[in-house]
Amino acid sequence: MNHLFHHLRDFRLFAATLLCILGFQSGAHAQIEVRNIPHAPVFESHELMYMTLTGDLKELLKDKEDDRSYHTFTLKYVENGDTLKQAVRLRTRGHFRRDACRFPPIRIKFDSASVANTQFEGINNLKLVTHCNTKSERYEQQLLNEYLVYRGYNLMTDRSYGVRLAKIRYIDSSGDMDPVEKFGFMIEPTRMMAARLGGQEIERGVHPNSVAVSLGTKMALYQFMVGNTDWSVAALHNVRLIQTEQGGLPIPIPYDFDWCGIVDAPYAKPNPTLGITDVRERVYRGFCQSDEVFQREFEEFKRQKEDLIALYQEADWLDEKVKKRAVEYLEEFFEILDSPKLSKRLITEGCRKDR
Repeated sequence: MNHLFHHLRDFRLFAATLLCILGFQSGAHAQIEVRNIPHAPVFESHELMYMTLTGDLKELLKDKEDDRSYHTFTLKYVENGDTLKQAVRLRTRGHFRRDACRFPPIRIKFDSASVANTQFEGINNLKLVTHCNTKSERYEQQLLNEYLVYRGYNLMTDRSYGVRLAKIRYIDSSGDMDPVEKFGFMIEPTRMMAARLGGQEIERGVHPNSVAVSLGTKMALYQFMVGNTDWSVAALHNVRLIQTEQGGLPIPIPYDFDWCGIVDAPYAKPNPTLGITDVRERVYRGFCQSDEVFQREFEEFKRQKEDLIALYQEADWLDEKVKKRAVEYLEEFFEILDSPKLSKRLITEGCRKDR
C-alpha cells in the first residue's frame, strides 16, 4: 500500500508539473490585490503561552471522520495580566495525523468580532499542532522538535509561517477523561502570512524552477538540512505559494515537518522511490542551480549556523537526549557544506535535473 501511495503521488506530481508549466507560461500573472488583514499579536512573541481548553474532549477526539463536526469549547488564557475567556469551536484536522494520532491536530474557530483587541485579533481559523499521543512522551518531544524546525526557517527568512508555542491544559467537561496538560503550537493563518508579505496565495502548483530562485533554493536546502523529502512545489504538497507582486515569481513557503529526519516521528516512512530506507537519510530534492546561487545560499546557512544550533541548545523544555541528537544531525549538515566533495556529490550534482 505504501508503494501504491508513493506512485500515485509521483503521478500527481508529474501531472501538476505539466499543467502548471503550461498555465504559468501562458497565463501571465493576475493583478495582486492585498487585503488589509491585521497581523495577530499572538505571533509577535515567542514567549511560551499558557492556555486552557474546556469542552467535551472525548467526543472531539473520536470525531475524526470526513463528516466530522465542530465542538463547543471555552478557551482561557492570560493577556496583559488578565485572565480572558473566549467561546471557540474545535474540530480535528489533518490528513495522516488525523487518522494516526489518538490526540490529532485541531482547528480552532473563533468569532472574529469577539477577538477584536485581543492576541487573536483578525483570526477566524487557527491550526493547533498537538502532541498526537498522550501516553508517550516521545510524541510530545516530536512536537517540540517540529516547532523548532519552523523557528529555524524563521531565522533563515521572514518568508515563512509564524508559530507560537503554548502549554495547554485540556479539560473534559463530561468528566469521562482526566485533564491533559501538554505542549502544542499554533501556526499563523495562511491569509495573514500572505498579507504580511504583501501578497496573496496562489492555489495551483508551479514547476519548482518557476519560483523565486533564491528562496526556492533556500527552502530546498533547508529541507535537506532537516532531512525532509515529504514536499512538492508542483503538487503543493506541504508547500504554499505566495505571489507578492504583479508578474513576480511566487515564493514557496514550507510547512508540516513531522516526517523530516531531525524530528524522526515513529510513524514517518521514507518514500521508497528515493532509494532511502530511513527518514534521517538526506536527499536533496531541489532543482539544479548555478554554482553562484548554491554558494550564496551555502554561505547564508553557515552564517546562521550558531543561531540555528542555539535554538535547540537553549530549548529548556526539550529532552537532553533529543536535543543532543538534533544538534548532531545539524552538525552533519554543516560538515557537508564544509566539504567540497560531499556538497558536490549530495547537492550541487545530486540536485534534480528533470524538467
